[in-house]
Amino acid sequence: MLLRLTQKRFNAMLKGARQVAEGKWELLWRASGWDRRGNPGLPADAQVTGWLYAVKVSATLTLWLFATLDAPPEEMAGLYKQRLHVETDIRDLKETLVMDEVLGKSTGMVEKELLAAVIAYNLTNQVRRLAAARLNVPPRRLSFAGVWSLVKAFAGGVLQAKTAAAAQAEFERLLRAAGQRKLPNRPEGRSYKREVIPRRRKFPERKRRQPQAAPPQPAANP
Repeated sequence: MLLRLTQKRFNAMLKGARQVAEGKWELLWRASGWDRRGNPGLPADAQVTGWLYAVKVSATLTLWLFATLDAPPEEMAGLYKQRLHVETDIRDLKETLVMDEVLGKSTGMVEKELLAAVIAYNLTNQVRRLAAARLNVPPRRLSFAGVWSLVKAFAGGVLQAKTAAAAQAEFERLLRAAGQRKLPNRPEGRSYKREVIPRRRKFPERKRRQPQAAPPQPAANP
């Protein structure tokens, strides 16, 4: 388990920790009464042995981490950086494979859509791995969207009546074409400010109605 903490939470946990190295503390976390109230199934003697890590990335950024793995702080920061790949993979599923909106109306159809997307995702990744291995580059250097477009075209041709030799020849062409879908070497870091792209809606937004003031009451007779 590897979690990123806020500095306030990190400092609170640091009070019960023991420093074992530069930027690293050993901690025995025990569930508090507040934790058990939010998680009724948590036993009163629940505890986790872990380590706190403070990794200074730049003059303005420090990673405050908690993990159940005993390792140097720099290694834990490298593991946390892999989170970027997880977010990229989720984007490939949601946007490239159009799984951000499931169209099935029944439980069975929704399950079929999800399974078909997982099969397509794994198949595309496997083709990307094979093509990257021939070029001796990491698989993520090849565009998932570009390889997926090639896999779709290849699958359509394989469904036609062909010999095994012809299908194998087309697969070789698929791997060569996938190897040409290299992503550019981008510099580390973002050179522009983070912005939110507005999403267009089909329907106009409904304005919140303002509560009407109560009518004045007539004055009581003396």
